[in-house]
Amino acid sequence: MKMSSYVSEYVKSDTVKVTGPVTCTVARVDDVKFEDKDTHVIEHKSAVTLTDGQKVLLNKSNCRDLIELFQTDDSDAWVGKMFELYHDPNVSFGGKRVGGLRVRATACPF
Repeated sequence: MKMSSYVSEYVKSDTVKVTGPVTCTVARVDDVKFEDKDTHVIEHKSAVTLTDGQKVLLNKSNCRDLIELFQTDDSDAWVGKMFELYHDPNVSFGGKRVGGLRVRATACPF
């Protein structure tokens, strides 16, 4: 398989970097399990499925931001709510600035 043609089920930062900010609507929030192939350690993360079927994997920062934006930590109450997904070049990982996805309130008032 050519890796350049690989399509992930999750929205990637590079995609949003190219397209620009995207307004999203929450369809549901799920717990997703990831298993490390070497250590077999299972990690749980939250993933927001959008109304268009795309998924956004939430890191701690984005989860906290959505809790603040939607004024509740009950993800069931997020369904139907809107947020904007954008690329932030200042996101750090492992002590290095790598860029990444961030969430914020939409400019749309409804």
